[in-house]
Amino acid sequence: MPIIRIEGPADSRLAPYFNLRSGKHSPDSFILESQRLVERLLSSNFKTHSILVTENKLDLIRELAPADLPVFVGSAAELKEIAGFNMHRGCIAHAGAPPTGLEHHMPLPKSALVVVMERLADPANVGSIIRNAAAFGADLVVADPKGASPFTRKAARASAGHIFTVPIAIADPAEAIEQLRQAHIDMEIIATTGHRDAAPLNELTPSAQKTLIFGNEGAGVSAELREISDSCRTIPLADGVDSLNVAAASALGLYLAQQNIKATL
Repeated sequence: MPIIRIEGPADSRLAPYFNLRSGKHSPDSFILESQRLVERLLSSNFKTHSILVTENKLDLIRELAPADLPVFVGSAAELKEIAGFNMHRGCIAHAGAPPTGLEHHMPLPKSALVVVMERLADPANVGSIIRNAAAFGADLVVADPKGASPFTRKAARASAGHIFTVPIAIADPAEAIEQLRQAHIDMEIIATTGHRDAAPLNELTPSAQKTLIFGNEGAGVSAELREISDSCRTIPLADGVDSLNVAAASALGLYLAQQNIKATL
């Protein structure tokens, strides 16, 4: 494992780490922070391009990193100047995801649970939904390229590292639904909604394959996706409560869908 002492905060080899608040990222080039996430990255099928640590984190990374992985070492002050803010965790990594095309995740199991996220704006909600998807055994999460990316520091942190364990595709939601239906003729497509006149989500007819759509935090699931769904379903709430946070709604929705699928097995 090459240990590389950085040559100050302007070291050109550290370009992916410069000014992280700028938000530059893509599936094959994004940044993770914290020892916990870096540990999960190193044990996943994601690509680790390099790691940047402070001296006190080096021994831990030395035990985990493969022999050919570049590990840059600098002071806390240097990391702060490189990243653009105080990196108090002292451990960050430059990573790349496996292929994110929907075709790389097909076909799905005979009993399958899929999440489609439409234009979610907050990467924390995206990460939390991925964490919930992992908790309830979802087989695939489809992220909208017009929404917040799962491959950001904030989303990865909110996912508690489950961006490494849950299959993630990046695809237009309507096109993804069409492909899911073509590959799985029994797939039931359910648009979640806060409208009280929608049927309750806990009254689904048992079926072995389900896709839940969660929409934008303000606008909800679009009319286009509601139109092509098999049903629109809601989680009944107490009077005076308009809606749940989308991440909280996803946890309840995924649990109910999971139990419904189990009833068919």
